Amino acid sequence: MDLGARPYAQGEVTVDEDGTPVTYAVEAGDVEAVIAERLCAYTVLGSMNHVRTIQPGAGALAHPRP
Repeated sequence: MDLGARPYAQGEVTVDEDGTPVTYAVEAGDVEAVIAERLCAYTVLGSMNHVRTIQPGAGALAHPRP
């Protein structure tokens, strides 16, 4: 679920055919905890991405791969 853009989570979200967020494009100033809150993925977002430091222009997984 995407609760919408907010300060510190301004990136673009792509969704699958069911509307489930799949990726998130990190924007300058974004904060991982706020991205996770936006995507209702606070407890799992960090574990889904192999890189722990987010960078503008980078993609982040927003939903675990099956």
